[in-house]
Amino acid sequence: MIIIKTPLEIDKMRKSGFLAATVMKRTLGFIHPHLTTMQVDKFIKSQIKSFHALPSFIGQDGYEFSSCISVNEEVVHGLPSERKIKKGDLVSIDLGVLYDGYHSDMCGTLEVGVGKLLLPCKGSKESWELERCQNKFLEVGIKALDRAIEQCKPGNFVGDISYAMQRTIEENGYFVVRDLVGHGIGKNLHEDPQVPCFGEAGRGPKLIEGMVLAIEVMYTKENIPLKVLSDGWTFATKNKSLSAMFEHTGAVTKNGCEVLTKP
Repeated sequence: MIIIKTPLEIDKMRKSGFLAATVMKRTLGFIHPHLTTMQVDKFIKSQIKSFHALPSFIGQDGYEFSSCISVNEEVVHGLPSERKIKKGDLVSIDLGVLYDGYHSDMCGTLEVGVGKLLLPCKGSKESWELERCQNKFLEVGIKALDRAIEQCKPGNFVGDISYAMQRTIEENGYFVVRDLVGHGIGKNLHEDPQVPCFGEAGRGPKLIEGMVLAIEVMYTKENIPLKVLSDGWTFATKNKSLSAMFEHTGAVTKNGCEVLTKP
C-alpha cells in the first residue's frame, strides 16, 4: 500500500532530509585515503547523533551499522570493515536519518583523492557543489538521477522515473542494476512502491501529490551478474566491474519533485 504524506509529514521529512544531506556533505569532505570504511561509518554515526537524530539503517533486518559503504565493484549494502580506502577508489556512501519519527535516505559516490563530486539536485532547481566531478562514469549517474527527478511529478508514473534512469545509463554504454530497487519512504525506511532502475514509460503506479520516494540509480560499467559476498550483505559484481550509486529522497508536489535530501 502506498502511503500518501500530509504537508505536516513532508515538513518533518524535509527536516530529516536536510540533516541527511548535511551529514553526507561532511562525510564526503571527510573521506581520504588510508581511512577504513569502519572509521567512516563511525564518523557518520557521530554526525547524525550530534543532531539528536538516529541512523535509519541500524536495526533494519538486524543491520548493525549507521551506513552502507560500497567500494569499487561493491554495488550496495557494503558492510563497514577494516578495509582501507585507497586513492582512486570509487566509494559510495549510503546513509539515512530518522528524525521526529520520519526517515530520509540518500547516497553519493566519489572518486577518492582524484575526481570531484557534484551531487544531483536538478529537480529542485538548485545544485549544491562539494567539488566538481571529473569522472565520466560518475557524471552519467548524476545525470540519470537528475533526469529521474524531473519525471517525479503528478500525473506521471513510476515507470517514467525508471525509464529515465535506464535510458540515461544505457545510452552512455553502462548498465543498470536489475536486482535491487528504490522505494517509498516515510515512517518506515522501506515502503511501497518499488522504484526500479529500469522500466517502461507510462507504466507502474501513478504519481500523485504526497508520495515520497527514495530514487536510487544503481549501475555498473559492464553487464555482469551480481553476487552477495560472504558477509551476507554486500552486493558486488562477479568480475569486479566498477559500480556506482546515487540517491535522493523526493516528494511529489503540485510543482514537481521537491528533493528533500538537500542542505
